[in-house]
Amino acid sequence: MKGALEFIFVNLKAHRSRTECDDINTRSIRVAERTGMLMEGHIRENKIDSNGNFGGTMLYGILDKEFNKRVLIL
Repeated sequence: MKGALEFIFVNLKAHRSRTECDDINTRSIRVAERTGMLMEGHIRENKIDSNGNFGGTMLYGILDKEFNKRVLIL
């Protein structure tokens, strides 16, 4: 994901990037947090699976200045 963020901010000159993942997907949550993204929201029970169980969505985002600052630290 770091390579994708680098492409987004360096090549595309984006100001902001965001991602969403299921609230039970701990691996995706860790990837977002490890790349410096901040949790911006948790939408609870916004979808239903084939078994009738409700699930939520986690929202993560990062600004170009936050990404650039993090890259300088690494």
